[in-house]
Amino acid sequence: MSYAYYDRLIAAFAADNGTLQRSSLTHSTIGMVQYFYYIYLTHADGIGPLPLWMHLFYLAHDTIWAYIMFQEALRYDYHPYFTSMAKGLVVWSILEVYCIYRAIVYEKEGLFGQDAAVDHKGEDGDGNDDDNNGKTKNKTRNGKKPTVAMALMHSFIVFFTFFCLVLTIIYMVGRESFPHWTLLTKILACTGAGGTWLQRGTRRGTRMSLALLSVVDAITCFWPYSRWVLVWPEVFDNPAYYLTGVCCTLSSVFNVYVLTRLPKA
Repeated sequence: MSYAYYDRLIAAFAADNGTLQRSSLTHSTIGMVQYFYYIYLTHADGIGPLPLWMHLFYLAHDTIWAYIMFQEALRYDYHPYFTSMAKGLVVWSILEVYCIYRAIVYEKEGLFGQDAAVDHKGEDGDGNDDDNNGKTKNKTRNGKKPTVAMALMHSFIVFFTFFCLVLTIIYMVGRESFPHWTLLTKILACTGAGGTWLQRGTRRGTRMSLALLSVVDAITCFWPYSRWVLVWPEVFDNPAYYLTGVCCTLSSVFNVYVLTRLPKA
């Protein structure tokens, strides 16, 4: 069954009294603020709030949908929604590339071992890459440390896999599945980093204000006045949608609780 998503979206904006525009602007603004927060934290704390795989997934998602949104903008006579969304996705993609660069070259979390992730060095502070027991840390079987080139190759493979995954699902579901994909990205943004924060054991790389922003993001994405419910109530105004919102909100609230229990450094 086709719901003519994009035709309905255009018609909804044409008949909008401002509610849909405010809802759409809220979602996009929160997403943009989150990304600038990520970049701020990677410079202020030397590490960002998200694991590398999330940045790679978002880059795959945003680049593909930026291309599709530009195509839809042409089809719909450069409608402001498609045009602005395409440009926004390009900006997000650029920010993702920078976050990935920082994660590989400077943060190194999850790539070079715990010592490199914490100290941001390939060796101990005294220039000795052996631990106190004389055992070499963070080395491959041939005795060599993982290199940035290896991390880049790993990241490219993961990115390309995500890229193919997004393309495959779009091919199977259709080009009008953008609303559904935005829900997935919102869920990841609100819940995906919690395990990383627990693993670190400190607030380094995150802030309470960012965690609270994720709570607001979860609520506004899944409440009855969210943009997709306003446009397609017969699709999104249902118990499963709101149950997902409750779970997403609870997860983001738990992340706030986690930060209250963690030391600042």
